[in-house]
Amino acid sequence: LGVLLLAVFLLWKPSSGLNLPPGSFVWPLLGESVEYLASQRNNATRDFMEKRIKKYGGDIFKTHFLGAPMVVFYNPAGNRFLFSNENKLIQISWPASLAKLFGNSLLTKAGDEAKDVRKTLLTFLKMKVL
Repeated sequence: LGVLLLAVFLLWKPSSGLNLPPGSFVWPLLGESVEYLASQRNNATRDFMEKRIKKYGGDIFKTHFLGAPMVVFYNPAGNRFLFSNENKLIQISWPASLAKLFGNSLLTKAGDEAKDVRKTLLTFLKMKVL
């Protein structure tokens, strides 16, 4: 098993044709999950983020979390870009591990499906209805 994991680690290469921000995909399956979850437990998530911002020189970095490669934005401008370009330039999704954990629920909806669910919920949550 150890030899297999070592072979996967040595042979695994992230997609190099993509224009990605600086950062590290470290271990393909585990990534920075353990360190991030430990920071959550110690109420030090901000320290976790700021350490990477300082290391990679900006408010955006790539990482591997819960078995999925991802890009992290750590500023309002990045969040505006993210939410204003959903389904245009980028696709927002949950890591597969969390999608399996939560199943087909409100938490895992994205894109047009999420908009439809929100619109339906808001219809029922209007003051007149309540």
